[in-house]
Amino acid sequence: MKKQNDTVSKDQLFRELETLRKRNAELEKLADEYQDIEVTLRERDREYQLVFEKAPAGIVILDTEGHFLKVNQKYCEITGYSEEELLKIRTQDITHPDDVEYTDAVVKRIISSEDLSHSFIKRYIRKDGLVVWVNLTGNLFKDQLTGQIQRFAIVIDITDLKKAEKDLWESEQKFSNMADNLPSMVFVNLGGKVVYVNKRCHELLGYTIEELLSPDFNFLSLIAPESLELIKDKLSKHMQGTEISPYEYVLLTKEGERLNAIMTSRLFDYQGKSAILGIITDITKRKEMEEALAERLRFEELITTLSARFIKMPASEIDQQIENGLKLVVEALKVDRSSLFKFSADRTELVVTHSYAKKGFKPTPRIQIEKDIPWLALKLQRGEKFQISS
Repeated sequence: MKKQNDTVSKDQLFRELETLRKRNAELEKLADEYQDIEVTLRERDREYQLVFEKAPAGIVILDTEGHFLKVNQKYCEITGYSEEELLKIRTQDITHPDDVEYTDAVVKRIISSEDLSHSFIKRYIRKDGLVVWVNLTGNLFKDQLTGQIQRFAIVIDITDLKKAEKDLWESEQKFSNMADNLPSMVFVNLGGKVVYVNKRCHELLGYTIEELLSPDFNFLSLIAPESLELIKDKLSKHMQGTEISPYEYVLLTKEGERLNAIMTSRLFDYQGKSAILGIITDITKRKEMEEALAERLRFEELITTLSARFIKMPASEIDQQIENGLKLVVEALKVDRSSLFKFSADRTELVVTHSYAKKGFKPTPRIQIEKDIPWLALKLQRGEKFQISS
């Protein structure tokens, strides 16, 4: 009996030993796997630390009260503080006084709404007293060990960008102030759309500045039909990068009035893109004066020519020369017909003695003063000039 029990005990012992051996093998395998995991985790931690420290942007981890929990070297460079100094203070301590209230409100809204991602712009006061603009983009997350809600943020220094924006704004203000004081119309065309006009455009064209800058406004509606092809050709050349010489064309106001103008334009850089700067000078009055002067010169030349023809002229040629003279009047003054009249014996009619009419027009008829033009007698008595439109 004893021998049988001993045999059973040995069998159980062997089985337990085998079980222990298997478990030991499993533990060794688990230990190897754990070691691999630990190596992987250490490698990932090393990679994380490398990314964290060498990132080209500032990286910070803060608690919900704004205390710094972790900062990288780039963030230290942005703020001018060392890591040791930052870990003793809060982000509010280095935030620009004018941005503290705004920043706190943004953070509270983020935390209360549990909005995981956020982005906003603020200013820091660096340790050396300089102001630096930054863009913060981050997320909320829960620390797995403490269960604490924390903020992870990537901080980018945008001071140079803000300075460029300010310089651009100031430059545009100076340009606008200068342009608004010019007597000429000034506009900027960017990609086929008018993006700037000065006050003079409103004053001369009759459109509001808002109308002229509307995305739906077609600036070609400002061009007289006879100038459309010219404008399209010049615009096309400008869009291809070609500079063009000043040229004359005709504009239409909102009320349909015509303005003679000279366009001077050039290509220039506007907000980083190639645009057309145009200066339009209203020459309507000048053109009217030029036309009036030309008309006067033509009339004086006509009178001189007619006078010269009648000096020492034989009586037999007078009638023919009068008709030739009337033809010159029609051509010079660009009218349909020209006539010489004399009063009838009773001075109630104007009788045509000589007349010339363009082809397709009838000669001037006999005019009864009292019936056709009762006001004429009075003007003739006063020696006033008059014009009859047919």
